[in-house]
Amino acid sequence: MVARLLHSCALFLGPEEELMQPTSANPEGYWEHMRFVKLNDRIIAQFGGLWNDPPPFPAGWEYAPEVDPLLGEAEELIGRFRGYHNWGWKDPRNSLTLPFWRRLIPDLKVVVCVRNPLEVARSLFERGDTTSASQFRLWLTYYRQLLSAVPPKQRIVTHYQSYFQDARPEVRRVSGWCGLRVSDETVDRAPAHVSADLRHHHVMTAELLAVGVPDEVIHLYLSLCAEAGTVYRHDREREKVAELRRTDARVSMPETYPHRLRLKRIEKLHLLESELAEHHAGTASLNATPQANRPEPSYTKTLVRAFDALCAVKMRLWSRWQQRQP
Repeated sequence: MVARLLHSCALFLGPEEELMQPTSANPEGYWEHMRFVKLNDRIIAQFGGLWNDPPPFPAGWEYAPEVDPLLGEAEELIGRFRGYHNWGWKDPRNSLTLPFWRRLIPDLKVVVCVRNPLEVARSLFERGDTTSASQFRLWLTYYRQLLSAVPPKQRIVTHYQSYFQDARPEVRRVSGWCGLRVSDETVDRAPAHVSADLRHHHVMTAELLAVGVPDEVIHLYLSLCAEAGTVYRHDREREKVAELRRTDARVSMPETYPHRLRLKRIEKLHLLESELAEHHAGTASLNATPQANRPEPSYTKTLVRAFDALCAVKMRLWSRWQQRQP
């Protein structure tokens, strides 16, 4: 859906005949360029994996001899887009193969689409793409590798939920970051591309606690949400109120211990979200500050003083040694 919206904002995704065709499961289309998809599959296969069973990529794998035979094909494919000022491609496999593509396009910008991992797991399970035991592991692997491959300045996180809540400002935010010049008329048409029929699963964040989603998945998901912009943040604040109200109502019923415990866990979840949001805001503010104006961290000053002292000791020892020489 996000790729389709960006395409409507004049992001070239390739000739229509080279894009994955719509199916009954997704009549609106997938907007994935099949040559990129196939090349990504081959990259993953070179290390013994599949898209739904990722291999353990070794450090620096993008320079390994296994991928050398694919470089020429990748460069040729990229070259076909050079005539377009704004172009890109969609493929979830990019999360695994980004080091390879960043080797060829160092200034590559990445739009990170995030969705509640429970919704993703249910969707994959219904399609038969994963087993129940591997759903969250796959989600975790994809996002971990993606975030490790792309620095914050070269990525923007957008939440799937934002487009169902208020598509216009989110389209404006993401398209602007991508450098797309979008008219008000184009932005106003964005909601027409957002259909409730596309959303087969919708769960609240607190439901992650109820089904035993691993803590590391929850923490990473909340970290991504902290980067997801104001539309999602405002929607999430409303959702928090609904989560607490729903649990509070159950606490007032007999045999309330499980619900009281759940309420405490939800409150801890909300606290963690707030802490992550504050951390992201602080990091974003620091990144926006010119290097010359940034306050020097205290630990850096300590290290500098320690290094200067070490150099002074070294010079004294050297001087004494020189004096002892005949």
